[in-house]
Formats: sequence, C-alpha cells, structure tokens
Amino acid sequence: MWSLCLYVCTYIQLQRLPQCRQNVSVLAKQMQTLSKRVKRLQQRAARLKELRIQREIQKKKEMERRLEQERLLEAKPYSK
Repeated sequence: MWSLCLYVCTYIQLQRLPQCRQNVSVLAKQMQTLSKRVKRLQQRAARLKELRIQREIQKKKEMERRLEQERLLEAKPYSK
C-alpha cells in the first residue's frame, strides 16, 4: 500500500515536471529582463548624475565670471 502511494506521488510529480521546467524557464527569462532593465537604469542614473555635476560646475564658473566682471567694473574709475 505504501509503495503504491509513493508510486502515485512520484507519477504526479513527474507529470508536473514539464510545467515546472517551463515555469523555471519563464522565471529565468524574467530575471534576465529585469537584470537588463536594472543595468539600463543604473547607466541612466550615472549619466544624470554626471550631467548634474557638469551643470553645477558650469553655474559655479558663470557665477565666478560675473563676480569678476563686477569687481572689474567697481575697480574702474569713472571717466567723464
């Protein structure tokens, strides 16, 4: 009796095996897709960070240039 039960359980599991393999295949593909997506998002985040840094540097240079122009204007004697 016990061996019959074991046989039936094994048979049922073997019947499910193709479906389980298919599920594993689907999950593997989804993981691969998510991995690619994460990589693209990380690259985009890095590009955006670099752009933000470049903008900050540009703003700082512009501010320094304006301050220098103001200093030069203040240092010039007014001529009439």
